[in-house]
Amino acid sequence: MYLVYNVMYPAMWNLSNLMYPVHNAMYLAMWKVSNLTYPAHNVMYPANIIFKGFLKKKKKKKKRKRRRVIKKKKKRRRFRIFVVLK
Repeated sequence: MYLVYNVMYPAMWNLSNLMYPVHNAMYLAMWKVSNLTYPAHNVMYPANIIFKGFLKKKKKKKKRKRRRVIKKKKKRRRFRIFVVLK
């Protein structure tokens, strides 16, 4: 396993070093795009505050569910008359 690792490690290191210029170029490009969007964002922000109330949908109030109380049925007491036959 060590031999494989020792071969792979320098190769990975070289790949990593090759990626730095690509990463740096991408980072600068993203930074420029970010800076270009600031004016557009600043124009949109006040408009968003003004129209926020008109465009915002009103939330519907949730109806409370009423819990039905289940009444227990009263047991009927039946009086039985036992006739003793002699």
